[in-house]
Amino acid sequence: MTRRPILAFLALGLAWTPPAWAGSAASPPLPPDQAQPAATGRITGTVTDAGSGAPVPEAQVSIAGTALGAQTNAEGRFTIAGVAPGSVTLVVRRIGYQEERRPLTVTSGGTVTADVRLAAAARSLSEVVITGTAGGTQRRAIGNVVATVRADSVLDVAPVGNVDQLIAQRTPGVMMLPGTGQVGTGQAIRIRGNSSLSLTNEPIIYIDGVRMDSDPRRGPTQRGGSNVSALNDIHPDDIESIEIIKGPAAATLYGTEASNGVIQIITKRGASGAPQFDASIRTGFNWLQDPEERTGFRYMPDPDNPGQLIGLNVYQNERINGTGEIFGRGLLQSYSLAARGGTDAARYFVSVSRDDDTGIVDWNWDKQTAIRANLETQLSDKMQLRLSTSYNQGETRLAQGSIDTDPFSNLVWSNPRFLNDARRG
Repeated sequence: MTRRPILAFLALGLAWTPPAWAGSAASPPLPPDQAQPAATGRITGTVTDAGSGAPVPEAQVSIAGTALGAQTNAEGRFTIAGVAPGSVTLVVRRIGYQEERRPLTVTSGGTVTADVRLAAAARSLSEVVITGTAGGTQRRAIGNVVATVRADSVLDVAPVGNVDQLIAQRTPGVMMLPGTGQVGTGQAIRIRGNSSLSLTNEPIIYIDGVRMDSDPRRGPTQRGGSNVSALNDIHPDDIESIEIIKGPAAATLYGTEASNGVIQIITKRGASGAPQFDASIRTGFNWLQDPEERTGFRYMPDPDNPGQLIGLNVYQNERINGTGEIFGRGLLQSYSLAARGGTDAARYFVSVSRDDDTGIVDWNWDKQTAIRANLETQLSDKMQLRLSTSYNQGETRLAQGSIDTDPFSNLVWSNPRFLNDARRG
């Protein structure tokens, strides 16, 4: 049993033919996975700041789709060796800069020089929330729900005429209660509904960290309970963003008055660079849809025929036999011009705006002129001076100042009995 394998081995040995390299000084060929690689190239270059031309250290430079890469030194230089010949894409990344991609062609045994200039770009690392206190705080450090409304993104897609419309229904849980529809009046704000039956349900409002008196009951009022909102003294084009803290948890930062929530309005500021100008014009109309049908008929007993009724659509009668349509198309106009710019040492934002709105009756109008200037200067490495100032002049006339000038009440309480006197019904 033990001899058969030995005989088989001897038979195999007799049949074996030595290869051509046997007995010579040549080396046996390597397996395919150990074959010598083809000649490679390398990429070298410098990464600098596109604005200042200064070298950018610690930038990550890599070849897309491979594990090859390098990091720039203090002079912004880098070298990547062992790059396979052919077309490759060089990728350069650095926090605070825009990513740069550059196609290159690497030759066998050659060196490609690629000098890259990176453009600065702001990156959102840890969001800072303006709390209205002495300074901002990180979003993750607040135990409240904070929603942010970016004004520019809303203005690009919606015809916003005032701050009420900028806030309305933009975030979950924030509602604007319906108003009268008259120009110049504001809407009540509710965050997560009403919290009290006897106390105020209005959130507190800050503008650039300064609290404003936002109680709508302090402004001019009219019949029907509508109020002029001081919140609409701010032009929407001057706003950068709006931060809304929801729920009673806001009281941990602002006190018990903030149990209804907090709204923080951040206005635009200057930016380093060449002056940038922004002009906008918005116009439109408002009207009451089908007022004649909405008014309907008003009935009364016929004094000449007992037991009979007579009816009258006073709106139709006024249109045909009176002074014409009671309600018209009110023209809405808004114009604004802003400029921003500056340097790293001093930045500015200035704007001027004019609103001229007319309601569905020609004696209801709202005229606003606003001027704003936000200035910043860097006094030292540890001291920065900011100045925010605004001027607003407004004139508002409401449609329901008294019962004699209230067209809505006159239509509701119209009476055919008064058709033939000065009241025309």
